[in-house]
Amino acid sequence: MIPAITVIGTRARRFGVVCLFLMGLLAGSGTAQAHKTNLTRGLVQIDGAVVTYSLSFSPHDIAVAAGMKTDFTTPLTNEDFAPHLAELTDYVSGRLFIESERGDCPLELSANGEALPEVFLVTARARCAAPPNRLTIRFLIFFFDIDPNHRGIGRLILPMGGQEEFLFDAQTTEFTADIVHPAPPAPWHVRLTRLIGLGIEHILLGIDHILFVLLLVLAVPRAWPVARIVTAFTLAHSVTLGLAWYGVVDLPTMVVETAIALSVAYVAAENMLGIGRRWRSGIAALFGLVHGLGFYRVLSALELEGSSAALTLAGFNIGVEIGQLAVVGGAALPLIWARDKVWYPRLVQVLSGMVLLVALWWAVERAGFA
Repeated sequence: MIPAITVIGTRARRFGVVCLFLMGLLAGSGTAQAHKTNLTRGLVQIDGAVVTYSLSFSPHDIAVAAGMKTDFTTPLTNEDFAPHLAELTDYVSGRLFIESERGDCPLELSANGEALPEVFLVTARARCAAPPNRLTIRFLIFFFDIDPNHRGIGRLILPMGGQEEFLFDAQTTEFTADIVHPAPPAPWHVRLTRLIGLGIEHILLGIDHILFVLLLVLAVPRAWPVARIVTAFTLAHSVTLGLAWYGVVDLPTMVVETAIALSVAYVAAENMLGIGRRWRSGIAALFGLVHGLGFYRVLSALELEGSSAALTLAGFNIGVEIGQLAVVGGAALPLIWARDKVWYPRLVQVLSGMVLLVALWWAVERAGFA
């Protein structure tokens, strides 16, 4: 028979190894951006033979491309970019191509930081030999040397009225439009699928959203409480996502992102103290309102017309919920298995304590104090 003290010692060592591993993961995430910035948006307009492609980049994304140092959290300024404008425009011009049916349309690029710290703007003007009847854009920015998961999304405003939407990724790097006889809009189910994909991607790359949901269910790993919590969070963030979309609510990004970090810290503190389990659904709903504004920050980058609002909100929200359910579902089985173990309450405290430290650091950074 194995002595009890040996068994306890073995469990303690395993527990310590797991905690150190998780602490390393969380510490690494503390210096990374909680919302991965991997979306570039653009607007293409045609004026005679001149095609103007206005691009809005995440400052941190384009900083990496220009060889600048960034921790992906500290806001970047005009002064940071000023010495690197040549590298920046060289990078973009070597990966962006516009052509008409007559051949290539040479590009002239200009860059400015007037919208910093939110976005960095680059304007590409292509001069074609004649007004184009067919326009092709090849977009290779970020995909193959920096971030294979990047997306380039935008709209082409047609000279005769109407518009076409486009989405670039590592698999789809070319968009062609018939200017004279434009294609009909993409079927609603195709657009819905794209939006669902963006929603899934956002929640799976949003470390703070994932930690918030997991913290909520970590202390109550039972089916019915988890279902109530997830439902409350879903309903709440859907409300503010819709309100923000229609302009009813409008808060600065810094305020929203700091509040999201503090919501993670609050739930982590509750878990450490062993309180708040009775009103977890209410906490999920309260802070879900804040997280909905964070989701809107990504959705607003789509810049779709009002007529697309219902489809846009539905598709993105469905994607967020699929991603959220995937996270909760993946954690459910191990949590249910571990919930009755004698060491589980201590595990909840230790993990929550580590997340608390990371979340407080996020709050300090996002508020501009670090």
